[in-house]
Amino acid sequence: MKKLKINGYHSNPINPYQHYSQTTKRLAQTKQSSQVKSDQVNISDEAKKLQGIKRLETERMTKVNTIKEKVENGTYSVNTDEVAKKMLSYWNSK
Repeated sequence: MKKLKINGYHSNPINPYQHYSQTTKRLAQTKQSSQVKSDQVNISDEAKKLQGIKRLETERMTKVNTIKEKVENGTYSVNTDEVAKKMLSYWNSK
């Protein structure tokens, strides 16, 4: 018959609750250190130029809306000579 040792030579000397406590402390420290750091956003010059496009879009929409109103009122007139000249210059450039 063999005898078994409950707390023998190869038993784990570390208390599992102590290990858990140390792990949670380390996690709390890493969370605190990550909270100290802050995010930064740098907007490039190109992006700043693109932000100016919004202003152009609003100007274009006001222009389109005024043309729509003129068309609905019947007061919009087209200069056919000017349209023909631009069409010819476009097709001649190709």
